[in-house]
Amino acid sequence: MSGPDHEALRALAWMVEQYLSTGEELDTLSMSPRQDALTVLKREGLVDYDGVRCGSWTEAGRRLLDER
Repeated sequence: MSGPDHEALRALAWMVEQYLSTGEELDTLSMSPRQDALTVLKREGLVDYDGVRCGSWTEAGRRLLDER
């Protein structure tokens, strides 16, 4: 993926990293906008997500965060 879609996913990933990261885990605190964000990232293979509260980055997600 490239272009605007890739840029939007990267921006979403960084927002998730900044606001949901609790170390190795991503915690939505059971808030639906946060759950929606993880659902989008899961659909793209960037996070493993239980669909309820917690998730974690996949290798692809970590690579996306490493891009600059």
